[in-house]
Amino acid sequence: MPRRDSEDPAVTNNKKQWAALFSMAGTTTFIAGWIILGFQLHNYSPRTEPISELARVGNGTHIAMTLIFIFFSISSIVYSSVLREYTKKGAIAIFFHGIGGLGAAAFPLGKYSSDVTHEFFAAMVYISIAIFPLFTTFPDGIFNDRRKRRLSIGVYIVISVALIISTFGPPATFGLLQRVGLTLGDLWLLWSARHVLQIISRDRIASAEIENHRLRELVKDEI
Repeated sequence: MPRRDSEDPAVTNNKKQWAALFSMAGTTTFIAGWIILGFQLHNYSPRTEPISELARVGNGTHIAMTLIFIFFSISSIVYSSVLREYTKKGAIAIFFHGIGGLGAAAFPLGKYSSDVTHEFFAAMVYISIAIFPLFTTFPDGIFNDRRKRRLSIGVYIVISVALIISTFGPPATFGLLQRVGLTLGDLWLLWSARHVLQIISRDRIASAEIENHRLRELVKDEI
């Protein structure tokens, strides 16, 4: 987000820091949530069943998983407002990732006679998290070295293949491959937030050095 002239840079950095931390909290809560709730739901198999099954209407984990979806999705949307200062395309991907998550939570499995709407929002989540690693490295991303660029291509391919096979492949591996794809994307999301925090830290140090230099110059002038 473009910095307003009237806003204190320190305040701006604090807002960006909290947004990045919020994203990390939302992402880790989501991962921990589907792991813990997966053990609590009777006869649930994380290898064959999708994460959305934990939020299915009528299941004992419905409310908890729905709240986790909402928390994670809002954290992604908030983070996207900060991320666009560093990578506009990456911010757009994470914004739609959050919108897709909210949509999936609003139209859970089993709520209506058809799950088409839920599947539409789930596809939005899949696509956005798959392309996110690429957008953080090409061409204006926060990771701009060749090694990370090559890594992002590999991660994009693995996420895409895993999610495509989980959707159209054998049901026996649906849940497992979905988790592989989404978790890789979520880990990249965490990595990006950590990198943003490092950038903010460097900006603070640079701003402090500039301010100290300015004060030293003022003292010299007075002397």
